[in-house]
Amino acid sequence: MDSPGKGFFHSRPRRGRVFPTGNDFDSKVKILIADGYPIFREGLKHVLSTQQDFAVLGEAADSVETLRLMDLLKPDVLLLDMAMPPLDGIEVLARSEINLRTTRVIILSASANSNQTVKALELGACGVLRKEVSSEILLKSIRAVAQGQYWVGRRDMAGAIDALRALPSLESENTSRNFGLTPREIQILQSLFEGLTNKDIARGFGISQQTVKHHISSIFNKTGMSNRLELVIFSINQGLNRSARLRV
Repeated sequence: MDSPGKGFFHSRPRRGRVFPTGNDFDSKVKILIADGYPIFREGLKHVLSTQQDFAVLGEAADSVETLRLMDLLKPDVLLLDMAMPPLDGIEVLARSEINLRTTRVIILSASANSNQTVKALELGACGVLRKEVSSEILLKSIRAVAQGQYWVGRRDMAGAIDALRALPSLESENTSRNFGLTPREIQILQSLFEGLTNKDIARGFGISQQTVKHHISSIFNKTGMSNRLELVIFSINQGLNRSARLRV
């Protein structure tokens, strides 16, 4: 893989900045911002600066500088524009295999299609968000990803559902919890994870559809989720997809 400072990149001027850090730097989530628009970078910095547990290490205005600063700064989280010049976010991910071992990437997109979302997840991104999301959702997603979870915005979740099912859990084996779910509820959860309908689940377990609905309602209450798409990501994040698969 070409290093970001060689080949056709060598003559390009650097388009990034490294910011000073405070004394409590080590305890914070260290973030690198990569976006082609100065006004968007400024907006992100303003939002992130209000959070005491975040530290913005630097910013990059193009993909070349993004790759260089990823290697130099080794941030915990990279906020990466899908449409970065001269290489898009997908290509940056493809060239960042080594850095992705220490840096978790959230793709920010104005109009990502389902193919881009799936490809980003397959290449190692841990989050995909539309640029239209609220500051509250952005902050939640950064904290979730920094803790080793996946995060996909509602508008992109449906298109990414198959890719999410294929991804491994980021939780270690000893941190997986069942959240008070019964063995039957975990089996039902696995069936939902596989995309089965209530009718299919009822037929498979020899129970009524009403009983299936009761189990699903109980799962929602115990996990705090509100729909099946959210449960897919929740299952991956908590390792429940793995534990359920072992039981069935």
